[in-house]
Amino acid sequence: MIVVASWLFYRYFAPKSWFEWAGAGIVQAFIISLYAEMYGFPLTIYLLVRFFHLDRTNLNANLWSTLLGMGETGMLISMLIGYAFLFVGIGLFIQG
Repeated sequence: MIVVASWLFYRYFAPKSWFEWAGAGIVQAFIISLYAEMYGFPLTIYLLVRFFHLDRTNLNANLWSTLLGMGETGMLISMLIGYAFLFVGIGLFIQG
């Protein structure tokens, strides 16, 4: 995915000057760190849970609702809060 995202970036937004190539390196570092965070951390947790046999049969809904002991209601609340953060972030991004 890093290669595809980088290819699309350089295909449509090819830097023209030396100064733009320096900025492109920052964008490339962001793309790599984004995918490392999105896939690396959850995959590491998943593999460690399987390796150390920490699986639980009483897990329900998602991690937050399980930790808070709220079940499906907790999942709905955490999902709504997450969407609120998402839309506030998109709004800040658009204003910036």
